[in-house]
Amino acid sequence: MPQVQSVPRVCPKCNRITETPETKCVRCGKPLQKVATIRTLGALSTVLGIVLLAGMSWLSWWIYHTISASGNPDATSHFNGGSREIAFIVFVFGLVIIFSLTATIAGIWQLIFGKRNKLLTLIVIILGFVFVGTGLAVTLSKQN
Repeated sequence: MPQVQSVPRVCPKCNRITETPETKCVRCGKPLQKVATIRTLGALSTVLGIVLLAGMSWLSWWIYHTISASGNPDATSHFNGGSREIAFIVFVFGLVIIFSLTATIAGIWQLIFGKRNKLLTLIVIILGFVFVGTGLAVTLSKQN
C-alpha cells in the first residue's frame, strides 16, 4: 500500500500550520488547506491588488486633470458635475483604492506566512459589502 506524503497544511479556523497527510484538523475537524495553495492565492491577490491599484491611480490622475481643466474652453474633455458628484467620485475611488491596498497586503501576508490573516480577510469582506451596497443604493436612487 503506497504511503501518503505529508505536506504542510493550515487550518482555516485554528490558524495552525502542521505537516501531515491528514485532510482534517485534529483540533476542530475543519478541512485543512495546503500551504502551497494559500501562497498561490496570496500571489494572485497581490498581483490583482497591484494591477487594480495602478489602474485606479492612473484613472484618478486622469479624472483629476479632467475636472481641473473643465474651466478651460480649449480642453478636450470637460466635467459637468458639481460638488456632490466630485464627492461621490472621491468616495468610490477611495473605496476601491483601500480595497486594492488591503487585498495586496493580505496577499503579501499569505505569501510570507502561508496562512490567511483573519483581520485582513474581514476588512476585504466588509469593503466588498460596502461597495455592493453603494452600487445598490445608487441603482435604487436612480429608479425613483
